[in-house]
Amino acid sequence: MNRKYFPPAPALFSLALVLSCLAPARLRAAVTVPLAGEWRFALDRNDIGTNAQWFNKNLPDKIRLPGVLESQGYGDEIGIRTPWVLTLYDHFWFLRADYAAYTNTGSVKVPFLCQPPRHYLGAAWYQRDFEIPKDWQGKRVVLFLERPHWKTTVWLDDREIGSDISLCTPHEFELGVTLSNSESPNRSSPGLRPPSPLLPKERRGQG
Repeated sequence: MNRKYFPPAPALFSLALVLSCLAPARLRAAVTVPLAGEWRFALDRNDIGTNAQWFNKNLPDKIRLPGVLESQGYGDEIGIRTPWVLTLYDHFWFLRADYAAYTNTGSVKVPFLCQPPRHYLGAAWYQRDFEIPKDWQGKRVVLFLERPHWKTTVWLDDREIGSDISLCTPHEFELGVTLSNSESPNRSSPGLRPPSPLLPKERRGQG
């Protein structure tokens, strides 16, 4: 019996993009600040961003989150030589007569159950500014990322917060209990300090 194997569709990158200020445990309550919307963005094809301290500069491109970078025009055009991570059931599908119409540049269709609009393997950086509410001082602040794909590292200003790697569970980062003046424009001098840049770095693997 002949079997055709179709790899599972690649997991999409999405973020809940929520900052949470947690009250004492006995109250079981949290105040959240959604971070969805336009973020600064950059692909890091050669993985140089950490050594080049990209967390200390404004990233050049724009992207909307939650969202998928390939669906917003980033990454490479898909072709017959696209280096998929998952294995195709037929490595030479593009030589078959029934796929001849789908091998031309700009109209390539691969035998995937769900083909992404573009393709990218490597690191990507996301950055945005936010303000810490005055009444959050002295409280526990957590960054909640719902479903990154698949490793993330987070910086707050120029301070590395930590890393996580999981495709199955949210990534949560403790931003601290007491934030410094430079990280809190509302603490003492509203409007005189730039808002805090929040910078997750994502390492991608595409099906």
